[in-house]
Amino acid sequence: MFLKTHKTGSSTVQNIIFRYAERENLSLALPKNRFTHLLNYPRNFSADFVKQTATGQKFDILANHMRFNFPEVSGILLLISPLCGLLSWCVVACCAQVIAYLLRYFTKCITERS
Repeated sequence: MFLKTHKTGSSTVQNIIFRYAERENLSLALPKNRFTHLLNYPRNFSADFVKQTATGQKFDILANHMRFNFPEVSGILLLISPLCGLLSWCVVACCAQVIAYLLRYFTKCITERS
């Protein structure tokens, strides 16, 4: 599972993961709504947001925008092994830089709407 974080280059990493999954014939947990890349973000993740397979199989990879909810996520993903559980990772940015960026971004959005 890839925990996608805002403004860290995670869209690029997500794209690489999707291409890897396609090349290796791995199953991806994708949103029910085909017109979005969000799994009902900003609401907490629920397995109900994911388009299920005809056989109800669990997925190899989950790499979309979501608010993490471990019980729901672990219910739809295959375990690497009973001992290891899920492989999870994310890209982390310097908080001060992200906050400064967000302040500039949202100030611009508010100014443009006025």
